[in-house]
Amino acid sequence: MPNKERGRQLCCNFLVNLERSIYSGGFLLGVAAVMLTLVLSGGKELFPSEENLAAGLNAQYHLALLMNALEGEAIIFMVPLAAALPFVANYLNERKNGGVNTSLSWTDRNTYAWSKVLVYVFSGGLCVLLGYVAAVVLLLLIYSPLEKPMTMELTSYMEQMFHQGGILFLMGMLWAGLEGLLGTWYLKRHTASGGHLRINDLAIIWYRLIGKPG
Repeated sequence: MPNKERGRQLCCNFLVNLERSIYSGGFLLGVAAVMLTLVLSGGKELFPSEENLAAGLNAQYHLALLMNALEGEAIIFMVPLAAALPFVANYLNERKNGGVNTSLSWTDRNTYAWSKVLVYVFSGGLCVLLGYVAAVVLLLLIYSPLEKPMTMELTSYMEQMFHQGGILFLMGMLWAGLEGLLGTWYLKRHTASGGHLRINDLAIIWYRLIGKPG
């Protein structure tokens, strides 16, 4: 197959599968899982005492909650699972509906597999990033009206948000990419319809325990 045609098919596969991943139940489930992990990691600090509320919470209280959550173990455990969910949900649906055989009818196995890896990497990172953004917005809406005036400059605040979000995005991409590459290696050695699924058994089991393919 000419390189130009292979590139066109790779782009088409990437866009089609990215749309499926983003609109899948697994993607939304992953976003919600990251958001809840970051928010609930605050523990007792989520419920300040009446004295603290009356006096006003410390400036950037919501940011302190977020920083503590990012330094905890729960988010480290959650990121690999959440990053895998978009692709796993899409893959399960594709197997159920026969989408793998349909895709392989107009593209070769290598192009199909690598388009899956690219989607896996990008959607995994995006899922984790949006979960982080949702947690920031939720904490900001809840605690910002109760806080003392902000002491941090807005530019510094935004830089910190972008820095934290960027790290989580890269972490999500890294974990999703590692599993995707393992799936591609397996896919080349075995059948195209089974590789990724067997590599991601843990994520699939976890996904089926808390949700159904969307």
